[in-house]
Amino acid sequence: MTSVQSVRPSDTERGRAWLKNFATTDRYHAQLLLDTLQVKSPSEVFHGLKESIEAITPTFGGSACALIPVLSLDDIDSTVAIKDLGARTSSREPVSHVAYVTFNPGAPLLATPGSEAAVGTLVRDFTGSQPGRERGQWLHPGNQLETLATRRCEVLVLITDYIGSGQQVIEFAATFTRNARIRSWRSFARLEIIVVAYAASSAGRKAVQACKHVDALFVNLPASSFSDAAWTQEEREAIEALCLSYTPRKQQKEALGYGASAGLFFTHTAVPNNLPFILRRSTKGWHALLPGRKVPADLAKELSYYARPPRDLASAARSANQARLARAIDSGRLTTSADAIVITLALIAYSRHTRAALAHQLALPDAQVAAIIQFLQDADFVDAGLSITARGRVELRHARRLDRVATARLRGQTEAYYPLVLR
Repeated sequence: MTSVQSVRPSDTERGRAWLKNFATTDRYHAQLLLDTLQVKSPSEVFHGLKESIEAITPTFGGSACALIPVLSLDDIDSTVAIKDLGARTSSREPVSHVAYVTFNPGAPLLATPGSEAAVGTLVRDFTGSQPGRERGQWLHPGNQLETLATRRCEVLVLITDYIGSGQQVIEFAATFTRNARIRSWRSFARLEIIVVAYAASSAGRKAVQACKHVDALFVNLPASSFSDAAWTQEEREAIEALCLSYTPRKQQKEALGYGASAGLFFTHTAVPNNLPFILRRSTKGWHALLPGRKVPADLAKELSYYARPPRDLASAARSANQARLARAIDSGRLTTSADAIVITLALIAYSRHTRAALAHQLALPDAQVAAIIQFLQDADFVDAGLSITARGRVELRHARRLDRVATARLRGQTEAYYPLVLR
């Protein structure tokens, strides 16, 4: 059986060509940036979102819920509604979109972006292909507001593949709260608006959680960005300088991506605008990696089986000022399954952390971090407020002692052994 080899971005044909854009002295940091990218396939996005939706479904207790893909406001087709608004707005004026007034969340788009289309496929899996033919509690996004009222819809679930800066999700959620009827339902606690994302950057997650238009956020996977990449401070500063230096003057505002959010995540079908500009650059004379915010077919094919190496937990321990614990991990004295548990305990002991912050520092899915925290709480190592307990500190001291490796320095022999003397 032929084994499938994972190819790093820097080993792809486009990756090698892209690295030639840089001076020899800059290529180390350019390659470090390239190989830190988090790349996911449509299949991973589909199954990750499906897993998240299925996980939260029991919390709705059978109530009707509408599944709605998050759309970019630029892609919303509001032509018919603008005509209906008559004198209140002209076609030349920007529209403050209102869900179910200036557009229908389930209406066809003028342009069908790759990421939204992929999420749309997932929606159809839950709701069926047409409004009114739903098989269960999940309502099709094409339903009118009156239908949501008749079905007593209690939750609007806005789903997206990725939250970078968080701006797109916030703007889309705001279109619902501008609707007077939806605003009234929320004020009487008859309707919630929640967001489910496959991946989210740390900054994007915080922005959406602080947004007044969203009641709850569920994320399947933490998305990497400069703020939580496994780089040293010197490497981070050098890579930021690299991005600024190789970005043309006219695009300097985009050097670190939209809103300087410095994302490191993209999928085979979508390139977010918060990636550093040099990864998206396609000017004359430049060997493009992701030209025009699109993933070329040859690059997607080469990265089909790419899986970024897992986070070095020993480095995470050192970042929490746990040098002895890092040595214990490096020595192999801790089991692989115990590493993440002990590091989580160390991070909690070092400073206050939220569940989301722990997921980003450990680069682990939210569900896995939740399971680790539940274990630590069940063992009375941390309390409900995510503070380490006295028992937790004892356990952490024990883990630190495992850096003391004693060995007899025995070496195995490969030769066969035959006894020379009989007793």
